[in-house]
Amino acid sequence: MSNKAPVLVGMDCGSGNVATIMEKDGKMQVRLTPSYVRYLPGVLKETESRNSWVTIGSDGSEATYAVQSKAINAVDTRTKDYQLSAACRVLVVNALAGLGLSGQKVIIADTLPADQFYDDNNAVNRAHIELKRQSLLTAVKNANKDIASPIIVDVRIMPEAVTAFNAALYTESGDVEPRLDGVRDVVIVDIGRYTINYAHLDCETQDTYARETTDQGAHVFLTRMKQLMIEAAEAAEIALAAETIRSMTLDDVDAIARSGYYGSPVEALKHKRIQLDEIMCAAASSYASEIRYKLGVVVPQLANADALIVVGGTANYIGGLLRDLPNFVADWHDNVVIPYQPQSANGRGAFFALQAEFEEETQGV
Repeated sequence: MSNKAPVLVGMDCGSGNVATIMEKDGKMQVRLTPSYVRYLPGVLKETESRNSWVTIGSDGSEATYAVQSKAINAVDTRTKDYQLSAACRVLVVNALAGLGLSGQKVIIADTLPADQFYDDNNAVNRAHIELKRQSLLTAVKNANKDIASPIIVDVRIMPEAVTAFNAALYTESGDVEPRLDGVRDVVIVDIGRYTINYAHLDCETQDTYARETTDQGAHVFLTRMKQLMIEAAEAAEIALAAETIRSMTLDDVDAIARSGYYGSPVEALKHKRIQLDEIMCAAASSYASEIRYKLGVVVPQLANADALIVVGGTANYIGGLLRDLPNFVADWHDNVVIPYQPQSANGRGAFFALQAEFEEETQGV
C-alpha cells in the first residue's frame, strides 16, 4: 500500500450520473459519467476490459458488472436499494479509477438523498448511512489483473440537500455567493435524471423542515420533448420523419436538447441542421410549471425561505443556462440561485465538506 497521504474525493453517485471531484495541482478536477452498469451473469474470466469489475453481490457471492456508456440492459438505478447495491459500488470504483486513482489510497465523501439520510421522524438514519459506508468499503477488483483498484480507506456520507447548499455558497471564482451570505433557511430543488429531491433546509442545524422525492426527473422533460417533436413532424412543421424521432432514445433527445438542433455538429454542414429550440422551450416551460406546482405542495411556505437553490443537470435546460433560452425558474422565488455547473453541485459540495473536515482533523492531531 502506498505511503502517500490519501486523496480526497467528493462524489455524487446519482441515478443518472456519477460526479467525481478532486483537487490536483490546486485546481478542481470534475468528471461526470453516466450511471450505466450491467450485471454479467456467471463468473467472468480474466479479460482485457478496463470497465468490468468483480465484487460481492447481495447474495454474498461474487458478482461481475460492466460499466458502459449506453443504457442497454443496465441496472435500474432509480430504486432506494440502488444506493446500497453492488452496482452503485462498482460505479464509484470505476469513476475513481477514471480519475487516475488506481492503486492509490482515497477518502471519499458520497451522498444520500435526504429521504434516505433522514428517517421518517426527521432523525439522522445512522443505520442506513452505515450500510452505505460499508457497501462502499467492500472490495471491488477489476477483471483485468493489470488494473489496480483504488484503495478506499474511509467513507463519509452526506445528505444531498446539504451538499447542494455547500456548493451554492461559492461562486466559480471561489468567492462567497452574496445572495446566500447570512441566509437562515433555504429550499433545494435537485433535478436528477430520474428523480427530483425537494428539501427545506435549516442552514445552521442542517435539519430539514420538509422533504420529498418524486419521479419527475429529467426523463419526464425529455419524453415530453420527444412527443412534441413527433407531433411537429406529423404536422410537417419540421423536416424530420416522425418514425425517425420515434426510434430515438432519450439519450438522443438529450443530445438534441443540449445542442438545440438535429443534424451534424460539423460546422461545414450546419446549413442542414434542423433547429429545435422552439420545441425544447415548449417542453421546458410545461415541465418547469409541473415542478413549481409540486414545490408549492412540498414547501407551502416557500416565500418565507431566504433563498431557493436549483441544482442538477436539468437546471441547465430550465434555468436559462443554455444558449439564449429563457429562465423558467426565475420567478419561483425572489432569490433563486443556480450554482455554476449545477450538474456536479452535490459532488462539489461533498468535496468542500470533506476537505473542511479533513483539515480540521489533521490540525487537531
